[in-house]
Amino acid sequence: HLCDNLVKVFDAADASGQQARRSTSTLMVNAEMMRALSHILPSLSETYGTFWERIIEVLTKAWTVFGAAFDERLPLIHASLRLFSTLRKLGLRDPNDDLVDALKSHQSSIALSMISLLQAVCNVPDESHQPRKIVNEMLARQISCANIEIESSTVSDLFPVLGSESLALQDSAYSLLHRQIPRSQEDVALDKALSKDYVAKLPEELLSLILVAPTQNALLDVDFKRSMPPSLRSYLLSWHLVFDHWTGASDAVKNDYINAIKEGSYVQSLLHLASDFLVTSRVRPVDANKFQIDSYTPGSEKTPEKDTHSMLIHLYFLALKHLPTLSKAWWRDNTSRQTQVSVESWTERCISPLIISSELATVSAWGPTQASDPDQPLTIKVSTSTREVTASIPIDEQFMSLAIVLPPSYPLSRATVSGLHRVGVTEQKWRSWIITTQGVINFSDIGGGNQLIDGLMAWRKNVMATLKGQTECAICYSVVSADRQLPNKRCGTCKNMFHGSCLFKWFKSSNSSSCPLCRNQFSYA
Repeated sequence: HLCDNLVKVFDAADASGQQARRSTSTLMVNAEMMRALSHILPSLSETYGTFWERIIEVLTKAWTVFGAAFDERLPLIHASLRLFSTLRKLGLRDPNDDLVDALKSHQSSIALSMISLLQAVCNVPDESHQPRKIVNEMLARQISCANIEIESSTVSDLFPVLGSESLALQDSAYSLLHRQIPRSQEDVALDKALSKDYVAKLPEELLSLILVAPTQNALLDVDFKRSMPPSLRSYLLSWHLVFDHWTGASDAVKNDYINAIKEGSYVQSLLHLASDFLVTSRVRPVDANKFQIDSYTPGSEKTPEKDTHSMLIHLYFLALKHLPTLSKAWWRDNTSRQTQVSVESWTERCISPLIISSELATVSAWGPTQASDPDQPLTIKVSTSTREVTASIPIDEQFMSLAIVLPPSYPLSRATVSGLHRVGVTEQKWRSWIITTQGVINFSDIGGGNQLIDGLMAWRKNVMATLKGQTECAICYSVVSADRQLPNKRCGTCKNMFHGSCLFKWFKSSNSSSCPLCRNQFSYA
């Protein structure tokens, strides 16, 4: 009876209009009633009734109706979160069917109202305001404990929270998005498969958060033993969410994401920050082997400084793993010689062994799956000690084979491809296949898959296409080019076929548009 009357008071206050909402005294009274319910409800855990559902409805209203200034609502928000914590614990500890059903039936409205509350409070700094900080941390804790899930339509609403001045709210938004983004990739892959014109895009709101990296000069006066700057944490968490899009995505979708990243200087800014913070600006580089390189868990490190190191190390690892060509371009073209040497040495010691191990393991697992391939399957041998992959194709009673060797600082340094045994083709054609295979491995992020497998498949396609009598490019002597295209340009005069990319390079280097063979003006047949 007392609970019913308290809920009626809430309802009366809500029905009395905006004036009551703006009244500080009304807000304080509501907060005190919620505190009272937090103490009363544990003794009613075995009591059944509709009041459980009505209390949850009161909570969701308190999280979505904002007529007063934020600081005036702090006591009410704090009391409502504490009351929700009490309900949640009662539902777990002493299951009451009415309470459990009420929580389940209102799961969606609870999620939406908490996200609404996140959005409402994210623009208010809390670093120098203890009550705000307590409320923000409690909100983040309740979202985490309640295992709230979000819909795809709600994702864009959470990106602004990542830019919040509150570290607790940043972590909360990151946790929700970190779970949702990989799940949504299956739908994106389906849309891509159903439509050739569909282009998968990274959210513009997310890209805006990684557009400008915090500079090393701006971080000089920061005491990382005390806390990480919200701007830096927002930037790093946003990059983690960018790479979350690769989890569960198809190769075609990954290719679209890579193209989106290429359009800006996003990767260069990230890698400059990581190399400055971890390697070049320090007397002794950070020992990445003391951290979990291939994963990151917020709050797992003891100090903000170590947390920053952990985030940057993992992001550097992900950049080399998912964007190797862009990462190599940054290292080769946008750094000084001294930086190149320092970064390469550090990468070889700490990061490359994990990437090489992962690449070789993927190739080993891929080898047996070729049995169902209509083309001739490759015989694959992997040596982890020498970082080498050998592949062979049976030709009559002999084997055509090549070897791929990964350097110790892969993927910064290029993999080398060498022919082991040539069968039935000219030296010129054999060499062109080797060069094409090496180009696919070292210079192509197309498809977003394992580049060693991509290179091996390009080599196999060239071999099998030649054996089947398919036309090769008259410039590179390969059927499959480094960008994995077939010859698709025919000279209208001599009728020879060329890859579009090879023909473009010929036109550019010769400063003419004549056919490389007959020298007549190239006319497309």
